[in-house]
Amino acid sequence: MALPLVALLGYNLWREASHARRAAYQAVESHAAGIAHDTDALLTGTAQYLDFLAIRPQVVALDPVCDPVLDDVVRRRRHFADVVLVDLAGRLVCSAVAGPGGPGGLAEGYADHAWFQQAMRQDQPALGKPFLASIVRRTVVAVSRPVMAPGRGRIGTVAALLDLESLQADWQAYRLLPNTRLAIVDETARIVVIRPGFARWVGADAGPALRAALTDNPAGVGVATGIDGVARAFARMPVGSTGWYALASVPAVQAFADYHAGLLRSLVLTGALMLVVLGVAVVLARRLAAPLNALAATARAVAGGDDSVRADEALPGEYGDVARETNAMLESRQRTEAKLLHRERQLAGLVDTAMDAIVSIDAQHKIRLFNRAAAEMFRLPAEQAIGEDLDRFIPTRVREAHRQHVRMFARTGSTARRMGLLQTLTGLRADGEEFPVEASISKLGDAGHMLMTVVIRDATELRRAERARLAQAAAESASRAKTDFLSRMSHELRTPLNAILGFSQLLQARTIDPLSDAQRQQVEHIRLAGWHLLALINDVLDVSRIEAGRLTLSPRAVDLLAALDEALRISEATAAQQRMRVEADYRDSGGLWVTADPVRLRQVLLNLLSNAIKYNRPEGSVHLQAKRAAQQVHVSIEDTGLGMTAEQLAHLYEPFNRLGREHHGIEGTGLGLALTRQLMELMHARIDVESTAGEGTRVTITLAAAEEPTAAAGAASPAPSVPQLPTDAEPNGSVLYIEDNP
Repeated sequence: MALPLVALLGYNLWREASHARRAAYQAVESHAAGIAHDTDALLTGTAQYLDFLAIRPQVVALDPVCDPVLDDVVRRRRHFADVVLVDLAGRLVCSAVAGPGGPGGLAEGYADHAWFQQAMRQDQPALGKPFLASIVRRTVVAVSRPVMAPGRGRIGTVAALLDLESLQADWQAYRLLPNTRLAIVDETARIVVIRPGFARWVGADAGPALRAALTDNPAGVGVATGIDGVARAFARMPVGSTGWYALASVPAVQAFADYHAGLLRSLVLTGALMLVVLGVAVVLARRLAAPLNALAATARAVAGGDDSVRADEALPGEYGDVARETNAMLESRQRTEAKLLHRERQLAGLVDTAMDAIVSIDAQHKIRLFNRAAAEMFRLPAEQAIGEDLDRFIPTRVREAHRQHVRMFARTGSTARRMGLLQTLTGLRADGEEFPVEASISKLGDAGHMLMTVVIRDATELRRAERARLAQAAAESASRAKTDFLSRMSHELRTPLNAILGFSQLLQARTIDPLSDAQRQQVEHIRLAGWHLLALINDVLDVSRIEAGRLTLSPRAVDLLAALDEALRISEATAAQQRMRVEADYRDSGGLWVTADPVRLRQVLLNLLSNAIKYNRPEGSVHLQAKRAAQQVHVSIEDTGLGMTAEQLAHLYEPFNRLGREHHGIEGTGLGLALTRQLMELMHARIDVESTAGEGTRVTITLAAAEEPTAAAGAASPAPSVPQLPTDAEPNGSVLYIEDNP
């Protein structure tokens, strides 16, 4: 009921305001229209009069003696302050008031006047801006027209100077409201005529007031602060096509006095009616709200935890029905809550006594459940864990991956239910200890109210047992493979090699039908190569002995030059096959003795020289150098072979790693350098390798220098005498052959 009444009162207020504004604007619009009409009529008549003057013979002749018509019109028309004739240079030819040449016969010029400059730019009547005319001593505005002579074109300008102050005197005839202000402004909003306040406001800028007044009503009326600082209701009318505007304004308080009085009456009436309506509404609302308040009080009590409260079923009408249904709902809820509480206690007991750790987290990864097993596993009381972020029990390095895993499960549920089945998860105890775990996860609810439960099992012992089992199996497998390999090498290779070596020695030792020198040299090559092959086999056995710590050395002073010569002799055949040039740069070094095991030193030199030849280019070269420096002797073997990259050098001493050379058709096992390095370390020596891929390799071994043994110390025991047999005698008897090849 109140809303329609308020709407009706609002409509009445709007209608009264519209009537009051329309009445106020009609008054000022009427004044502005009258001023615009009168001013336009004056300017139109002036222009017609100037058209008449412009064709007068005396005017066309620029006669200094003014045409009598000029003086006549000034006397008969009170708005004309003067009529002047001006030549093209702006000099005054004659004035209706002052006569020829101006006052006292002195020439007066208008060349610098804005109205004259404007008139000279136009070939039709022009309307200038206000200025103070020196002849008549009044503020005037010039209405001008060009004077044209037949065959000569424009020869001058005739202008009527309108007395602006006389214009506002005509406005007294209007029936004006008190405090009404009338004015005329030009196209730039400068005041041309104003009443009252002519002397004060002529020339002032009325633009801001006009723009403010016409913002809301571009049609020509509006309210704004006038130039006198008073809020006014404005009306604006154009003065013909001159660009001028007639203005009329009345103080807004005065214009809207009737509207304000009516508004006050309407507001008082509206307030009284609203009070009556409000009173009636309050009484009705209280009657209607009493049952609702009773039901609301019951709901608040239940929400506050009072399960014993019940709604008043004696409430009138439908409220009583609502109360009965509410009570039935409360009874049903109590029974359901009792069942849930009983089941919750059962589940809590099961969770708390579970052997595995059980942890529940919400959508923000905050812990909501932490059973006794979890507290023992992570070594943190449950009350301290509740509310903590699950990240507390996950190492920093794997937290982000774990979060992504859980987020994926929460979003799609597609993650493996068993979170440790195919990957090892890591837990973090409260004391900072990390340990492996296996976990299974489940979720309940949606994204907004999700609860995820993780069952965690400590996998420390399981992982430890698994690693131990795998390590034991690997060790046993390696041991079996190694034992089998060494056994095969020892029995399958050394036995035929020993036969080869034995028969080569027998051939060299035969006295009947001895070998020729060439044959003896060939047998010697067989013997040396056999020994070399046996040495390769022994390399494998040596590696095994070194790893087992069962290799024994016999270090003593060794003639390095002799060892180098022997290595060169053994390697000559291989070098010759590849057209390799081997350069020995050590024979001028004098005696070089080192402390080493002679057998192992020979093994090292043969291995290094063999590698330099094997991995060289056809027709390449090998440079062998030895020199002493203080208490050390350096032996370097430099080749022009394939060289090695930095990556290959990093794996140089790995057993059985041939660094990709197995694809080049070069025989080898990949044990040589690994064994060489180990032998050098056992002899307290050092090996250094420098190599550039595509250019070659330089290997340097550094050994401890030794002094040459004295002759007495080095003299061998006299050999036992052997009875000489006749050269032609046939040997007979038995031969005992004893082999000592470890």
